[in-house]
Parts: sequence; C-alpha cells; structure tokens
Amino acid sequence: MVIEALIAKHGYSPSLREIKDRLNLKSVCAVQSRVGGLIEAGACTAIPGQARTLRVVIPSAAFVKADRSYGDRVQRYQQQGVAV
Repeated sequence: MVIEALIAKHGYSPSLREIKDRLNLKSVCAVQSRVGGLIEAGACTAIPGQARTLRVVIPSAAFVKADRSYGDRVQRYQQQGVAV
C-alpha cells in the first residue's frame, strides 16, 4: 500500500497531494475517494480536519484477505499498476 510505504520512508503520514503524486492521479479528489473507502472499510483511520493523521490499521496484505469484495478491487487496481 502506498500509504504504508510513504509512512515507512518518511516516518509520518503522507498528505493527500503526496499520495496523488505517488499514484500518478490527476486530482486530490480521487485520492480522497480512495482513502475514504479505506477508512470506511476499517483499513485506515484519520482525524477529520487535521493534516497528516492518516494511519494504517490493517496492513494491506491482511486487508485484502479479510475483505474479499474490497480486496478484489484493490487487487484489480494493483494489477493495473495503481497502488491503493
């Protein structure tokens, strides 16, 4: 997961813009949508209205196994070269 990699590299949570750049997306809105899905699914947490509070609760490999429907989408993104 890109979020895990950026936290490991820098030691703090990435901004939505950093995630956007890493995923080669065109808008921060696209990142917000994907991060929102991860939060709703319980894979990540964040404090609303505060920057750099995104935390991974369930590592990406375990999350893909635990939630098949969302995990299938994550695998499709990864196969297309887009890490979620």
